[in-house]
Amino acid sequence: MNLPEKYRPRDWSEVVGQDKVVVDLLRLRDTTGLGGNAFWIAGKSGTGKTTIAKLIAAEVADPYCVDQLHARELTPSTLRQIDESMGYRGFGQKGGRAWIVDDPGWNSVAEGTGPGVSQPPATWKGATAEEDLRPAQAGD
Repeated sequence: MNLPEKYRPRDWSEVVGQDKVVVDLLRLRDTTGLGGNAFWIAGKSGTGKTTIAKLIAAEVADPYCVDQLHARELTPSTLRQIDESMGYRGFGQKGGRAWIVDDPGWNSVAEGTGPGVSQPPATWKGATAEEDLRPAQAGD
């Protein structure tokens, strides 16, 4: 096991240096829940983006229903498959599913300019904790 995985926080109380984010996410979890939301987590290397994403995923999905993907490997076909599978519940006690796109190349893939992407499969509206990631609608 590599060092980041060995020492990665396994619980919200173990996260260091992201107090505001943790408080906001726990408040959201306790009021409306974290499921059904998309979160765009950005920041410098080593600030806990992947850790926070994994903690969110653990709240809504059992480990075998969490996929961690690298943006450079995503294709329009893969994005369509993910979009279609969002309509199905995950297996296990939590019943959710989660996808973590962990790669600085995500912006180029989402914009349709990444490797092998000639045209984006959909235009995705940016998401916050309060709104779902969904294809943009006219007027958005």
